[in-house]
Amino acid sequence: MIGSEFYGTKRPFPSLKTLKFKEMLAWKEWSLYVCGREEDIPFSCLQHLVIRGCPVLTGILPCQLDHLIKLRIHSCLHLNSSTSVVRLPSLYELHIENCNKEILKSLVNLTSLTILKIEGLAELVCFDSGFMSHLVKLKELHIARCDKLTYLLQDGDGTQNLTCLQKLAIEGCPQFTSFVAGEGEIELLSNLERMKLMSCPSLERLPSKMHALGHLSIKNCPKIMGLTFPSDDPNTKVTMSQLEHLYIKDYDFRISFPFAKFGLVALKMLIVEDCKGVELLEEITIVESLKSLNIRRCMNLGSLPHSLHMLAHLTHLEIINCPALEIEDFPPLPLTLSSLLLKWCPKIKSIANCNIADCNNLTKLEICACSALEMEDFPPLPVNLSELILYFCPKIKSLPKEWHHLTCLQRLQISRCENIECFPEGGLPPNLQWFIIRDCENMKRPMSVREWGLPMLTSLTYLVIDGRSMGGERDKVQFPSGDEDEKEENAWSLLFPSSLTSLSIYGMENVERLSNGLQNYLSSLESLFIIDWPKLRDLPEDGLPPFLQQLGIEGCENMKDRCSKLTGDYWPLIQEIPELWIWG
Repeated sequence: MIGSEFYGTKRPFPSLKTLKFKEMLAWKEWSLYVCGREEDIPFSCLQHLVIRGCPVLTGILPCQLDHLIKLRIHSCLHLNSSTSVVRLPSLYELHIENCNKEILKSLVNLTSLTILKIEGLAELVCFDSGFMSHLVKLKELHIARCDKLTYLLQDGDGTQNLTCLQKLAIEGCPQFTSFVAGEGEIELLSNLERMKLMSCPSLERLPSKMHALGHLSIKNCPKIMGLTFPSDDPNTKVTMSQLEHLYIKDYDFRISFPFAKFGLVALKMLIVEDCKGVELLEEITIVESLKSLNIRRCMNLGSLPHSLHMLAHLTHLEIINCPALEIEDFPPLPLTLSSLLLKWCPKIKSIANCNIADCNNLTKLEICACSALEMEDFPPLPVNLSELILYFCPKIKSLPKEWHHLTCLQRLQISRCENIECFPEGGLPPNLQWFIIRDCENMKRPMSVREWGLPMLTSLTYLVIDGRSMGGERDKVQFPSGDEDEKEENAWSLLFPSSLTSLSIYGMENVERLSNGLQNYLSSLESLFIIDWPKLRDLPEDGLPPFLQQLGIEGCENMKDRCSKLTGDYWPLIQEIPELWIWG
């Protein structure tokens, strides 16, 4: 029990602002303070109260907490089982989790409440209209894991004062069927801006006339799909004229998108994930306002719309892990496109004849794990491209010609494209800042100042490269090998730009020694990773770069002992580096 010994004699805790009770497993009673004078009210300045993990606590809270702003009650199944009430006129945020539903009846006149979170009230079927009618300032309502929740309200009268409600989230309520009981039209939540519905498999209807709704997220609510989105019927009862973001996830039944111009005229972003029922997307092209289209893990999607180019405002197109998407030749793209991502789509065969060169706004192109994609001649790319990533595309045989004219290109990755043999003539794009070239097994052209011109890339700061891309360098005993007439210290300048801050080199099979000059020429280097150099024995005799923050040595068996803490002869050289990874 908490009683008089806790309160003291008079004016208990007059300055206290935060009070938390946690994991008091034997606490049964909170005895209220009896005072004769108004100025002796306890907790007169209390703003934040937490009661958590007090499973046998019964009774009620102190009845006068006029300044309380935030209240959280967690795992107190018997609290507020009496008929007394608690008035909290200043309460801003209320979070009740794993408690008895009766606790809501004791909290009255919450006229300042702005955020309400209800979780794990197992017996809650619907909210009392009287409780909801006082929430005149409520902006956010979150409900989760209420297994018996069937409706929000018995009728729509309780929502008439919810004019401030902007965000609503209902998650993990398996019996939640409708926002209001009965078969009548659901006209409520007229000012709602964001709604998230997740794992409510019994939900059949959305509220109507949600004119202010801008963001709608639906996950694993199969019964509402196809029933409530605007259709070609101009008399449709569900209107979402301000909807800009629509997210649909986990729907296994056949789904179509009967959008119409009058229905979703403001839609800008559509994300469809893990929907086995999505087979076609032709109806999407009616939504002229669409700016971002994201299709992910839709296992039965078979084609893209031929009229894709009609989406005249589309800037982002992302298609990821759609194994049934079979495209002989990619359809024409919207000229407004700024980013195109194609990943894990093994049946896309070609993009060679699409109009990608005409997409002058395109800044990012990423193609990953499209194993059937064939390109004898890579199509020209727009000059404004700033990022190009090609990863695990074994049938691509060439790269864009004259890509040294891509002066805006800053990030370039070519990895696991085993049939690419060489880079285009004319050198690399001149303003690269970030460059990865790995696992291109048939790359035959050696890396040198004459062939690739890496040292001339004065903006390059991040480089990942492997031995296959470096011609004969990986077969030499010393790296870099340099020219016979050059000093050893100058060898680094023949291969790399001095601007590098991060350098990773993989798979130098026969190299035993790193050349001198690394310390001075790459003096800005902060990260150095040396991986899979099985014969490496020696680091540069003149030391490592002075500002090195990370050093990783992996797959270099001979270096493991030499870099061992305290006992290795290289330990004095590397011990001041903040982050070290040394693996054999």
